[in-house]
Amino acid sequence: MITPTKPENTRKDPIPDEILSHSETETTLSDRQLLAIELLASGANFQTTSDRVNVDPKTLYKWRQNPAFHSHLALRREETLGQASDHYRSLLIDTLNILFKQAQHPYAPTSHRAARSLLALSRLGHHLVPPTHNPPPK
Repeated sequence: MITPTKPENTRKDPIPDEILSHSETETTLSDRQLLAIELLASGANFQTTSDRVNVDPKTLYKWRQNPAFHSHLALRREETLGQASDHYRSLLIDTLNILFKQAQHPYAPTSHRAARSLLALSRLGHHLVPPTHNPPPK
């Protein structure tokens, strides 16, 4: 049932009340809600998300109060963070492989720079150099 008197649901294509429900037992999400979750998880702000999904920002706020929406968004953000972490690890491995190849380069300055970078990244021996303690200025 569509209720045109609600200010948060005043778009030209209003959203049915069933979708706006805050019921604890509601576990299904609409296509618009799923799109909003994808946008929010990918870093879109609330105004951009509400514009792209074609809902009022107040509706988006109400959706975010829905436990099913909230938990699905949290899960999606966790997945996105995991994917970014995996990608970073992959890049790090590629970078270390490049440095390793450069450390074996026959041109001495190139191999020394790469070896120094690898040592700095590994922090090997950082415990051998005592930290400098500068007395506080008086």
